[in-house]
Amino acid sequence: MAKNKTETRKDEVRFTTSNPKEMLHGYLAKRVVKTWVDDFVDEETSEVVSIERNEVLFDAGKLIDNDLQAQIMFHITAGDITEVEVSNQRRMAFLNCYNGFTPYMVTAQIDLKNRKFLMYASSVMMAHEIATDFIELNYTGGFYISQIKEFSSCTIIEENKLKKLKDTEFGIKAIEEDTDDVPKEYYKIEANITIEDDREYSQLFIVKAKDVESAKEDINHWLKQKFDKEAKEKQEISPDFNISLKNASTIPCSYTIEKDFSMAYHPNADEC
Repeated sequence: MAKNKTETRKDEVRFTTSNPKEMLHGYLAKRVVKTWVDDFVDEETSEVVSIERNEVLFDAGKLIDNDLQAQIMFHITAGDITEVEVSNQRRMAFLNCYNGFTPYMVTAQIDLKNRKFLMYASSVMMAHEIATDFIELNYTGGFYISQIKEFSSCTIIEENKLKKLKDTEFGIKAIEEDTDDVPKEYYKIEANITIEDDREYSQLFIVKAKDVESAKEDINHWLKQKFDKEAKEKQEISPDFNISLKNASTIPCSYTIEKDFSMAYHPNADEC
């Protein structure tokens, strides 16, 4: 008895069409969405404001039978849509996009040595992509990604000076050391923050510092900048605050990839 063939994305065939014969008996590869713009006049400014509206017409994974084919062609004729994407496979789920940034630790083996990179990303896949990009630009030789770990609800306090590059006989190579002679470690710190003696909350930080006390000073400086900026935007006085450390531990890390580098991969920059 012959076994049924196991299908994967490697076997998938996708195409975009407005031809009713081509789409018949295929599956919708992604949601079919009608998009239009509503204009209205702002009563206070008398300016015309445009808002984009969206309506899901059909969900992904639906079989395009004669009935659905007729509905799709109706919306194409009406100008609601111009075409649909069709697949030979029924894929009903879709990957959700998260627009926020979360710290991730990526472990890569480069020249037979494990190195750990701390960065911001929106997903495991994005963290893999950012790390690959960064390693290709700053290291030589072969490498592979061996582990990716998320640090949820955590803030990375970045240093201004992170890395130098030097020329070697093999090309440009990253040097993972500071210009400061004092050795530093990466600390994961849970801090209690009290604002104006009445509001209190906890926050996790990752800081590169020579000791816990220096890390606390960096957190204090980061919070002051944050509160000053928020107060300026609201035209208020920046609040007084105090911090106390609940937990502090070192974590292994070779390098912090700057947030600006990760921003090139932010889903809002293009599309999700």
